[in-house]
Amino acid sequence: MQDAATIAVTGAPSPQASAGRERWRVIVRTAFPFVVVGAIWEAVARYGIFPHQLFPTLEDVARSFVELTIAGITMPSTRSSGCSPASGWRRSSASPSAC
Repeated sequence: MQDAATIAVTGAPSPQASAGRERWRVIVRTAFPFVVVGAIWEAVARYGIFPHQLFPTLEDVARSFVELTIAGITMPSTRSSGCSPASGWRRSSASPSAC
């Protein structure tokens, strides 16, 4: 039983190479839904199925985000958006109500 031959496999991927491949696989699997939704959004926006105010192109969304960030509007809005749920959570945990 102990006399089994050892077979050397040449060309087998190293553990580092397979870990790198696995990481890329996770990245692609995570990004895929965003790419699909973005492509559908862009198609709807470009073909004018809905009004431009309802479905602006992704380019317009990105441009508005950058302009609002430079103008200093985005950060205070983000801060207040985060504070509102946090304050509600504190109030509800301090005095539980019978909902």
